[in-house]
Amino acid sequence: MKRFHRASAEVFVTPGDPVDFLDTILPIPTQKFLSEQFYYDPDHENTKIYSLHKAKATIQEAQGFDSAICIYNFSFEKITDTNQLFDTIISSLPKEDYALLAQEALLRVDDKGNFCFKLGLNELRAGNFHLVDKAPCVQMTFLIAAYPKNIRTIREGVKSLFSK
Repeated sequence: MKRFHRASAEVFVTPGDPVDFLDTILPIPTQKFLSEQFYYDPDHENTKIYSLHKAKATIQEAQGFDSAICIYNFSFEKITDTNQLFDTIISSLPKEDYALLAQEALLRVDDKGNFCFKLGLNELRAGNFHLVDKAPCVQMTFLIAAYPKNIRTIREGVKSLFSK
């Protein structure tokens, strides 16, 4: 069943930092993206784009306040990939975090139907899953599949994610 139109994971790291810790959640390993031929985003000269079938990785190099940063964004549109990404995270969250996410689910949806939450970056590097409210984090975004696209059908879609 299609629960999401798109799912993405975005992380900010310093250049050269490995992102292979994301392989614990991503349906396609990061190396598979990075081994593909890339092209530069015509609108952003420091952005590389790696494309696979219904999946894309963008890597943008930017200058932060104190030092350079790399912004990795992995997005997926295939039903099996979006469902696997969500199910892997949900099944790996501690019970308290799962309960909190389920309780706050409707508050975490924006007006476009994106369901968002953050996983702790350092915890994920250690192989643990925890919800956090601030950086350093991995920003998870799931575009809820709702038709017709209105607040009522989006809310029903979000509620169905946590009903068993």
